Amino acid sequence: MPSLIVTSGALAGQVFSFGEMAVVGRGQFTEVRLNHPTVSRRHALLRETPEGFELTDQDSANGTRHRGQRITAPVRIADGDEIEFGEVKTLFRGERAENVSSPGLSLDEHNTGVRETIDPQRFAAALGSETPGLRDLLARLKLFCDLGMIARREAALREQLGQALDALLAAFPRAQRAAVYRSDSASEVLATVAERARANAPTPFAQADAFLREALRLQNGINIVEPVSRAALDAFCALLGEFAGNFALAFDAQGGLFIGGGIAPHLREYLPRSQFRSRFNAKGRMTRFLEAIPAYLILHEDPAFIGLQSLAMRRPWNS
Repeated sequence: MPSLIVTSGALAGQVFSFGEMAVVGRGQFTEVRLNHPTVSRRHALLRETPEGFELTDQDSANGTRHRGQRITAPVRIADGDEIEFGEVKTLFRGERAENVSSPGLSLDEHNTGVRETIDPQRFAAALGSETPGLRDLLARLKLFCDLGMIARREAALREQLGQALDALLAAFPRAQRAAVYRSDSASEVLATVAERARANAPTPFAQADAFLREALRLQNGINIVEPVSRAALDAFCALLGEFAGNFALAFDAQGGLFIGGGIAPHLREYLPRSQFRSRFNAKGRMTRFLEAIPAYLILHEDPAFIGLQSLAMRRPWNS
């Protein structure tokens, strides 16, 4: 699967995989989204042709460069070519590339104007044979981009899950088995949705179910079995839904209501089954209005920093 690997700036290390055609830009609906002030909303187009991939600039403000030369007409690109979109440098990797690699990294530690180029392979060797190299890191980053591409394809769910598990086993050679489980919290049973195993894989771990259950408990942060504690949690969810509904009604939040904080993210499995939504909607003659308002749960640990990062990248800072 072809991809672009960002090699400069704050976006360095990001890997964008795409299909037969991809729009590169800063816009929300681009296949390769480079959120940088020097990148136009619709900056360039990558398109597969019978001869290979072709790069075309889309009348961008800061231009597109192929191997250091600004392009004014479509050009053919090959595996390993450096492409610049504004001030963002990327490396193109073709679908048939055997390995994912990165060009040398340039460093100027003391602002002397003299930049030292570091070979990633030599750098990885200096770290030791047991430390994953930059090549492995970029390969695994690309893996998760490929998983995103699989999820976007129109195919049966089980087929998509099978392809994703095959990709995981290929990326992690030491793994013997990969599986996807569905948790039914009402009966506390873990059901296998999809599973892949190598030919020489041993039998499944006997205590795997217990370990997975404990992992879910740690991830979700809740496992209440006492009736009094569960009643208290039910009351909390009901009050949260009632307050959220009042808030949405007062501010006409037709675009949706976003809930964050320190407690709610740990209730992501429990909240949908509680009285949250029913109390959210229960507003008399305004019930139908509130039924159309979606409620979202913010799961990111530091959502404020995501907003600050986006704001900082849009604003040009004077050095």
